Amino acid sequence: MKVTTERLPKSQIALNIELDEQQVQRGLDRAARKLSEQFRIPGFRPGKAPRKIVENYFGRERLLEEATEDLIQKSFPQALKQENILPVGRPTLERVEQQPFRY
Repeated sequence: MKVTTERLPKSQIALNIELDEQQVQRGLDRAARKLSEQFRIPGFRPGKAPRKIVENYFGRERLLEEATEDLIQKSFPQALKQENILPVGRPTLERVEQQPFRY
């Protein structure tokens, strides 16, 4: 994970966080498992469909949409710890890019 910090006015800090491919793939795996547990995929028990099948069934965009929130929730606290930042307010998300995954 690459984290870039930028000091802004009023004691604010902008973080640009880029996840490596391995983190994104694990997030996609978790999202596929979650989708296969929530929705019935013909020929598979709930939660047991392989990621490729889930991706073909729902589409890559749906899988990325499901994985995005999970990836951000898991990586943001790590980025804060890595940069030794103690937040005093709520963070805001400005943009999310898919290739490479960064926010």
